[in-house]
Amino acid sequence: MNEIEKLRSRLDKNEKSITHAKQKAAEILAAYTDASGKVRSDQAQQWSALQAELELLQGEQSELQKRYNVAYLAPLESIVSEGEAELKRLASESKDARLKMQALSAERLHFMNRGGRTGETEESAKKIIEIETKLLTAKIESRLAAKRTEKARFELDRAREDLRSAQADLVG
Repeated sequence: MNEIEKLRSRLDKNEKSITHAKQKAAEILAAYTDASGKVRSDQAQQWSALQAELELLQGEQSELQKRYNVAYLAPLESIVSEGEAELKRLASESKDARLKMQALSAERLHFMNRGGRTGETEESAKKIIEIETKLLTAKIESRLAAKRTEKARFELDRAREDLRSAQADLVG
């Protein structure tokens, strides 16, 4: 049984104890109104003791609920945090790949404007092929990086929605 299940079990047991204490308080109150003298005095003492017990149970319930909320939300918050870091890393990679592609595109344009577009010499033809190959590779890398970034963004949005839903469950 993990920590969340243990806390949930303790919360449920404590809630039953609170319900039982409230029922007993109602019974004492009903008996108090019908009683007189020494019996009434004893019931007043029982009432006071029960109220103190009820306050302790409710305080414990509040503390258990806080601990449960933290234990319940912590893994989801961790997933969101890791997702944000991963998205940042992938966005940086995507940007770098896009900048590399733009630089190669500019190199290609510069080469072509210098008169290399005709491929008149063997060296010129090799250079065109080399530039085109690098540019095509950079375009593919850029697209793949953009896809990975978009996937990470989708997963982060889903993790954030799961976290919001869990928070709403705890409030509601």
